[in-house]
Amino acid sequence: MKTIRYYIMSLALALTAIGCSDDVTTEAPKANPGDEVKFGASLPGTRTAYGQESDNAFPIYWKNGDLIKVASPQCNVKNAEYKVTVSEDGQNYANSLDKTGAAGIQWGASETADFYSIYPSTDNSSLNISGTNVTATLNIASTQTAKKGSVTDAEGNVVLQPEDMGNVVMYAKTMAAPSGQTVDLHYVPFSTVIEFEINGPASGQAGAATDMTVQSLTLTAPTGISIAGNFDLDLTNAPAAFDENNALAATNVTNGSNSIVMHLLDENNAYVTIGQNKKIKAKLCLVPQPYTSLEGWTITIDCNAGRFTKTIKEYTVEEGKSKNLKAGMVHKVQLPPLDYVGEWTYNLANWITSLPDYRNIYLSEISLPGAWYAGSSEDYQATSDLATLWNAGVRAFAVETRTTSTKVGTSIIGTTIYEGQDEPNGLILSGTGNNSTKSFASGTNTLNTTATSSSKAYLECSNRYTPSGYKLSSIIDDIAKCVKNDEYGVLVISLNSATL
Repeated sequence: MKTIRYYIMSLALALTAIGCSDDVTTEAPKANPGDEVKFGASLPGTRTAYGQESDNAFPIYWKNGDLIKVASPQCNVKNAEYKVTVSEDGQNYANSLDKTGAAGIQWGASETADFYSIYPSTDNSSLNISGTNVTATLNIASTQTAKKGSVTDAEGNVVLQPEDMGNVVMYAKTMAAPSGQTVDLHYVPFSTVIEFEINGPASGQAGAATDMTVQSLTLTAPTGISIAGNFDLDLTNAPAAFDENNALAATNVTNGSNSIVMHLLDENNAYVTIGQNKKIKAKLCLVPQPYTSLEGWTITIDCNAGRFTKTIKEYTVEEGKSKNLKAGMVHKVQLPPLDYVGEWTYNLANWITSLPDYRNIYLSEISLPGAWYAGSSEDYQATSDLATLWNAGVRAFAVETRTTSTKVGTSIIGTTIYEGQDEPNGLILSGTGNNSTKSFASGTNTLNTTATSSSKAYLECSNRYTPSGYKLSSIIDDIAKCVKNDEYGVLVISLNSATL
């Protein structure tokens, strides 16, 4: 694991005042209660996407139609949603912030008012007012997507952009804004972000492929650490400007997950391909908390060569930097080259989830490795332990069963009684019970070793197995224990029973 560096997200997203063209006074008059608040809307770009890295910073831009929420405890209408409107691409300011509902924020009788805003405005986000205190409820998704755009790094490597910038949570607060004045909102980045550098196969190494199609990257924290889910932000006590040394963090994390899956797509919505000695970069957003280190976390890459997993054992940073993953900052992680050999561990136990778009693949489209006479200890199946077979990649299990009995009775064919016929009361795996085979001649109860199956009076008690064998119910339980999320197996059951 290479050095991780910290980069502050540069967000000059200040919404500056836009006065009316016919204003003749140097200062706006005090508003009347019920007048709607005007918000300035000058922005440094046109879309909520990361720009090209420069001077150890990543600018963030708006796009037309982005939604924000605004709240003010001192106003008559205290909550409203607004839409960012820009006229064309490349424009570094917004033409307006337009309310999406019937009413926007409306001034009250107070001489001044405090304003709070969050991005994004979604069904999972809200601004909650209690007296003069304001808290925000926000969300970081456990499934994210990074997509290839026009942005590259200084070396020309592809940089995948978060398809949903809603995971890049931001907030703004403006205190004591004079009544009637246009309100400026300066947004502060809040999400903790990790930029992963994914390196393609290294040339000249054994097992190296010419290129690989990468489906997803999964980051998993130790149990008990929620890196995705719903969370609260105390806006009242939050700094109005970005402060690297501020210990601001999310609280009250609910519906939390210790794992985030990030799908990696090219500009055509296909999984991204990375060639030999090439690299791609992709940013993943986490719930902002004071993570002290990445040691013990796991990173999993799913690609056309399989699933590769690495546990972070050594976590190094630049001299003078902290190991803490801080809110509002981008932290860089460099991964080793994707190869069939090396530091990565290919996990056969979960190979189905490494298939591209595996949730939409028909069973008929997959060639499943199988085990005939699965669970048997006979010579034709060298491995009888089903868990071992599963972890080796086997997903189809053919099981032959026989009946078992605890009672020996009689069977009558015509007028002839045949001793030793079982009364079956269960199923066990063939070859795992104590078989007692008898054949009788027609019309007698004398053992006949020459009797044939063509004889109606021939009886082979090959279904007489003791109940001590490997039960079918146990086989099903053992296979079920192996199945993990998004994995599946096929069980084929046959019954081999003696017939008259």
